[in-house]
Amino acid sequence: MKKTNGANPKVPAGLKRCRKCGHFKGKCIQDGKEWGITCNCNLNICDRCNTPVHEHRIGTNEYNEQAGLCWHVGVICAWSHKCPDGFRRQSENAFLIDPHTGKDLLAGAKERGRKNAKKIT
Repeated sequence: MKKTNGANPKVPAGLKRCRKCGHFKGKCIQDGKEWGITCNCNLNICDRCNTPVHEHRIGTNEYNEQAGLCWHVGVICAWSHKCPDGFRRQSENAFLIDPHTGKDLLAGAKERGRKNAKKIT
């Protein structure tokens, strides 16, 4: 039997809505895996245009109420960001700073891309 949140039978037990942003947060079990779900407070902000780079926080997990599923928001989602004036960073020059740690979240992905790149002769 699947444990659920008493207020909404579809929402897994352990999740509650954030009072500030209205998205779910907490911990839950889905398909035998424990998920740490974060709300949308403290979204990652573009250093160039000061707008969120994605609708969810990059590198975290979110609960999608319509689908009834937990999803991981991968770092690659940041590459789809386009500033309001139409500017889009080239992936080689892109960077995304985590507001909590100050680390570049795309650094590992960029380094793996450089190592896997094939030289064209």
